[in-house]
Amino acid sequence: MLGRCERDEDVFITGPFDLGGIKCNEAARRMVDMLDRRSEAEKNVAQEKGLKIVLLNTRSFGKHQEDILKDHVIQNADVIFVTETWLAEGCCEKSPFPLHPFVAYASYGKGKGCATFSRTSFFVTSVVKKEFQLMRVRLNDLKFLLVYITPEAPILSCLSALQKTQDLDDKTIVLGDFNNSVCNVHLKNFAIKNSMKQLVSLPTHDKGNILDHLYVSLDLVNVVSHSHHYLYFSDHDCLAMSIQT
Repeated sequence: MLGRCERDEDVFITGPFDLGGIKCNEAARRMVDMLDRRSEAEKNVAQEKGLKIVLLNTRSFGKHQEDILKDHVIQNADVIFVTETWLAEGCCEKSPFPLHPFVAYASYGKGKGCATFSRTSFFVTSVVKKEFQLMRVRLNDLKFLLVYITPEAPILSCLSALQKTQDLDDKTIVLGDFNNSVCNVHLKNFAIKNSMKQLVSLPTHDKGNILDHLYVSLDLVNVVSHSHHYLYFSDHDCLAMSIQT
């Protein structure tokens, strides 16, 4: 087994050696292929023109503001959507991001909450409950519904409440941390009922689950692209999106 070899000179052969015996671990090969695809997708999204959106789970916004400030993918976005902010209910702090001075919060303490940061002004209304927090954001002619659902919340009742908060018609994007698999039958029915398509197909959580979802109305399917951006300070990937407006 070869490990920590960075150049040919690091390998010493002391006897007869059959080069045909060198084989790559298949699990490692598949992981490298997946990382290569993700890297290429992230590069493509970064190079695309259009509205740049990022969605990330911070697991305590107060602890990771500096990390977010130093992340070029996040800071290059036009809008930053954050879930699991852990901020106190009623929080109305100023934005800590100079490039994104416009901010709104939907907070409910430890382990919950969401927030929106933008380069330009936006219209927002929020619904804050113990089981879920929602932000309805209107930016130009696009409508976003940012969602954080707690792990213990009954998903069906949360979706029913979500359905009542906004008409999920054209040019609408529903995104956030649902703490449920995209295979959940209630989420599938939600997408079908509202003529939306869920775009995320790779795991977004360290344990291999797709917990962060991206539902777009059918009129936006061909103009929204996304990639996964790794965050060292979170157990979730950041979703980086480009919308061709």
